[in-house]
Amino acid sequence: VARLVADYDVDLVDPAEFSTLDQLQMFSTCSLLIGAHGAGLTNLAFMPSGSKIIELLPPLCATQAYWTTAHFLGHAYEAITCLDPEQGVVEQSKVQHDPRNNRRDIIVPLDRLKTLLEQT
Repeated sequence: VARLVADYDVDLVDPAEFSTLDQLQMFSTCSLLIGAHGAGLTNLAFMPSGSKIIELLPPLCATQAYWTTAHFLGHAYEAITCLDPEQGVVEQSKVQHDPRNNRRDIIVPLDRLKTLLEQT
């Protein structure tokens, strides 16, 4: 993922490494946010209306929370359902949320991410 997004002039950041004020300033000028489902995506609330969100959905713990928030704030939203390293493609309609799955690795379909980046 890091090599792919570098071709599109996307900066990789970890919001946890920044103060709250620095996060507010950074995301207030951010027009594209790509991130795995999790608390870091809440920063989309500080982005300018009309920004684009690409959420990387872990197949065992995804919810509609960030789609709902992005839609409410006037952002363009896309989701990429990722693969689970052990289970591959997972039928999400049959998954019950289990907090033990919150920190599992994911495999990002790079072809889908590349397509979305080319549309940005």
